[in-house]
Amino acid sequence: MKRILLFVGLSMLVLSLAWGCGPEETPPEEATPPEEAARPEEETPPEPIIWRFHTPHVEGRIEYSTEQNWCDMVYEATDGRLKVDIYPGGALGHKDADMLRICGEGAVESFMSYPNYVARDEPALAMILPAFVLGSQAEFVEIMPFANELYAELYGEHNIRVLTEYPSPGCYLGLVSKEPMNTLAQMKGKKIRCWDVSQTQTLKALGIAGEIIPQADVYLALQTGILDGALRGVIALPGSSMDEVTDYFAIIGIMCNPLGISCNEDAFQALPNEVQDIVLKTSKEHEQKWFGEAMDCSIDEEAIDNLRELGMTVLPPFSDEEIKLLTEEGAKVWLKTSEEYGPEVLDYQKRVQAELERIRGG
Repeated sequence: MKRILLFVGLSMLVLSLAWGCGPEETPPEEATPPEEAARPEEETPPEPIIWRFHTPHVEGRIEYSTEQNWCDMVYEATDGRLKVDIYPGGALGHKDADMLRICGEGAVESFMSYPNYVARDEPALAMILPAFVLGSQAEFVEIMPFANELYAELYGEHNIRVLTEYPSPGCYLGLVSKEPMNTLAQMKGKKIRCWDVSQTQTLKALGIAGEIIPQADVYLALQTGILDGALRGVIALPGSSMDEVTDYFAIIGIMCNPLGISCNEDAFQALPNEVQDIVLKTSKEHEQKWFGEAMDCSIDEEAIDNLRELGMTVLPPFSDEEIKLLTEEGAKVWLKTSEEYGPEVLDYQKRVQAELERIRGG
């Protein structure tokens, strides 16, 4: 009996040990929620492409606002992929006359491309729409699309692409002076500031001394008597302090200033294809926008009212006969100067003249 009980006890002991030494059960792994398993890694947005933009205009000028408008439109349309940083007042340290080389070589990606500023290195640019040739703002607006095709050709020869080309805001060309001047006779014997060769040569042909002086130096030149008067776009007068150094103002013609925004061709080609397409589309929209504003001369009228409030005497405009004389002399100078530059420049002059005659004949 003792043996039987001993056997049973040992059997139970063996069974209990065998049961306790078995493998421990591992709790089942928690399943990964389907939405977490399918969630992609967040992509880091690409760094924006940065372009520098040279302009001689300061932030208070309305021309500057058209340039900033283009920069903003491009940034928004490309979802920030292309960011154009504008440097007002020539802050990059470049001279306007050098910009065909500066931008063409890629030292800066984009700039305000006013043709007469760079005519030293490409004389034909100044002979597309020279001063004192067109007789009305409507004529200027109508011929500009044709002129833009020629600008594109000429800038392209310097590795520069024109993106948008539009009439300068404002309609009128003004003359500020220390003495009353609203006739050509009153201007004779006086020294008048100009900003391009066509202006100086036309005035010279009429017996008037025109001198090219940078706008930054005009105030001091008038203050010290180096100048007796200055040609200025009416819309550029507010904030220019001309009322401190001159007493009189008169309208002497139309502005006829084509403004452009151009870029280095290599910089453009380096953009992704889809960004190139957006830049071209947006630039065309910008151009059309400012063409639409070109016949609104109300900002000129506001600027003239501002001169009155500052105490300047606003004289009657130059008469239609005087302006006609200016444009007739301007046309002669246009042809003569083009001939002096040579056959290539003369060819451009002939093409523009033919288009102008077509417009006037229509």
